[in-house]
Amino acid sequence: MTVEGFAVPETDGGSVAVAAEHRLARAAAWALGLNAVVGVAAIGSSLLRIALLDRVLAGDVVSMGAAARDEWREAAVGLAAVGAWLVCAVVFLLWLHRAYRAAGALRVSGMRSTPRGAVVSFFIPVVNLFRPYQAVRELHDGLDPAALPAPEPRPRPDGAEHYRASAATLPLTPVALPAAPVGAWWACWVASNMVSCVGLRVVGGADALALRAQSWASIAGDAFALAAAVLGVLVVRAVDARVRERHRRVAAG
Repeated sequence: MTVEGFAVPETDGGSVAVAAEHRLARAAAWALGLNAVVGVAAIGSSLLRIALLDRVLAGDVVSMGAAARDEWREAAVGLAAVGAWLVCAVVFLLWLHRAYRAAGALRVSGMRSTPRGAVVSFFIPVVNLFRPYQAVRELHDGLDPAALPAPEPRPRPDGAEHYRASAATLPLTPVALPAAPVGAWWACWVASNMVSCVGLRVVGGADALALRAQSWASIAGDAFALAAAVLGVLVVRAVDARVRERHRRVAAG
């Protein structure tokens, strides 16, 4: 079957696509959480470096061992940050692709993006400043379950009717729909990249004062990235909840 220009599996209410999306949503939330933990470590490491540089600027003698430990710590945290970012990027994009496929299976129409287009938008210069936000917002809004009627109680298949048994079975419990801070998530993500890049380029030099300013720029960028990771978890959970609630209504329709 083809929906909005891409293939989706022929299943009862898109159950296969929804199950795959839900698994990847959980993985993406964990990956974003890992990114947030590494972000906290990066901020802590930068604060330790600033404390060391303050000693240098105050005229204290800093041992070679202390300077070497600072370099090794910064390198280790930086390597962990790169690894966590790569894992998070891969899992998040896999989830986004699956979420778009699930939307097609759940009778969402009128969406401008395709699964592939939503993913590719993250890699196109300039376009990646706004199009990924539009793709996630479109996905979230398009999955609004209010567009479908809530399922009604169904008669019992065995027709059991007596004073201890109801003549109808209630549908599955509705899925709670948490808020999705899509705009705040994307604003923090863009800000983290801009602050990190611009800050490190503007603040040049290798003396203690310049390194101190660079550390503060890194802290600002990491703080925005940390906020983006936390808000990203909320966005993924909100979209996943809409997928599951819409599936509940489609399957009962």
